[in-house]
Amino acid sequence: MKTLYLMRHAKASNESPTFEDRDRALNERGNEDAPLIARAMQERRHVPDLILCSSARRTQETCRHVVEVLGGHIPVVFEADLYLATDDEILEIIRAADPKARALLVVGHNPGLEDLALSLGADSAPPKFPTCAVAVFRFDVENWNEVARRGGAFADYFTPKMLKA
Repeated sequence: MKTLYLMRHAKASNESPTFEDRDRALNERGNEDAPLIARAMQERRHVPDLILCSSARRTQETCRHVVEVLGGHIPVVFEADLYLATDDEILEIIRAADPKARALLVVGHNPGLEDLALSLGADSAPPKFPTCAVAVFRFDVENWNEVARRGGAFADYFTPKMLKA
């Protein structure tokens, strides 16, 4: 059994000192939402063995909050190819993940993450994928390379807005 967590980065500033999208930092709301989501992951026992994170600044900052809340012991691999990746590209990155990891967190961007989330569940999917949303899928497979569209069970979904309600 493999558990996949898909997380969109937290809310980012619309400005960057270099005017490069890749360099956008989290804004105040993003710096509040990322630890909130991480605490919810911990409370719901959604703790990954491995994190694959886009190389963009906003995803790295989101990931740093998650790792701090979850205890700082989770290995993180920064994947340049996750930056603005399509759903097909994200799925290929997941399929190449270390098979020893039972629970994998992917921190990335829309529209790729939302498109992938909508295609993974056998019978249901999250409704939308706003910033800092987390969707959880379980796959009855031995290795990540066996993960397929419509092959997972949609297990959980939460957003900062849901947690604040």
